[in-house]
Amino acid sequence: MRVLIVSAPLIGHVFPLVPLAVALRDAEHGVLGATAAEGLDVARSGLPVRDVAPAFDFGRIARGRCCVIRCWPAPNWPAGAAPGAPGPSPAR
Repeated sequence: MRVLIVSAPLIGHVFPLVPLAVALRDAEHGVLGATAAEGLDVARSGLPVRDVAPAFDFGRIARGRCCVIRCWPAPNWPAGAAPGAPGPSPAR
């Protein structure tokens, strides 16, 4: 069996999955990790890992300097008012 382990690109999200991935590998399953940024440190465990978001910068998100929408529905926003929001796009 081939297993793809996908995680948010943060050490605290990736490393709890390492024991599972190692157990699968030791049972002779094909294992590949898919993450980015800090999560790539999982390669130190000997597991194969690929960077699926090379330009990802979590610090930018944490500082609130990107267009990530934090919650839905956003207060007082009409449908489609923000990039990627559900609903029709507003007239421009």
